[in-house]
Amino acid sequence: MMVFFCFVLDIVKLFDVFEIDTNSFCTVLEYCDGNDLEFFLKQNKTIPEKEARSIIIQIINALKYLNSEIKPSVVC
Repeated sequence: MMVFFCFVLDIVKLFDVFEIDTNSFCTVLEYCDGNDLEFFLKQNKTIPEKEARSIIIQIINALKYLNSEIKPSVVC
């Protein structure tokens, strides 16, 4: 199993990965205080465009980072 450790600002740190059995694994991640995006959006039925744009940009940047770091050739 290949393990990646990401130490980039604003991304949750991955500390460890271990196999439970041949079909599943467990990850040990950095603790993040607060709620997730789904909870935030359910609590705030409407949000200002500027805030929505900020959230979308953060999601796009995270996807760009993942795409640049994890290539299909390294996925087991």
